[in-house]
Amino acid sequence: MKNILRSPFKTYHKVNNRLQKGLSLIESAMVLALSAVVIAGVVAYYQSASSNEKSEQTIAMLTSVISGVHSLYSSQSDYASIDTSTIAKSGMIPAQFVSEKDNVATITDPGGHPVIIGPGTINKPDDKQYWNIQFTVAHDLCPALARLNLGDSLVNMYIGDKNTAHGSKLTVSDAVQLCSAAAHDDNGFIDLYWVLR
Repeated sequence: MKNILRSPFKTYHKVNNRLQKGLSLIESAMVLALSAVVIAGVVAYYQSASSNEKSEQTIAMLTSVISGVHSLYSSQSDYASIDTSTIAKSGMIPAQFVSEKDNVATITDPGGHPVIIGPGTINKPDDKQYWNIQFTVAHDLCPALARLNLGDSLVNMYIGDKNTAHGSKLTVSDAVQLCSAAAHDDNGFIDLYWVLR
């Protein structure tokens, strides 16, 4: 009598549980697709955070170099003796960005490119009342650096080449346009030059 009352659904369920062991092909594909989407999101977030960190470090380095040069040369009549090695040895640049070989110190920016500091303007290196600094930056960092407000210290700024000077603070759209049109190397890096007083 017990067998007669047994539900056919229970019998099917028992048989079905015994036969299915594991995931179907569709379920496996869904898990892989979902995993790929999550991984792509994490990678995109990491790249964005890394780019923002480099931008902040580069801006901080530029502003600390400018304030350090002003304090080092405040009692000098001009910037005739300024160079990269002098600034690197002054202690105002974090040690991770300074290296020394044969008593010549160099500065490397957060992107791994050399920072070049010298007297004069870009087109008049003998004009010792001014000094200049060059950074080589990735294309995506260029607009942020080009828009920096360096106040009265800034005389001119050059993006990509030394032919066109930009003397005032740029708008966002101007900075993006100039950086997009700027000459860059095969890897997408752009040279930025600032002439300061």
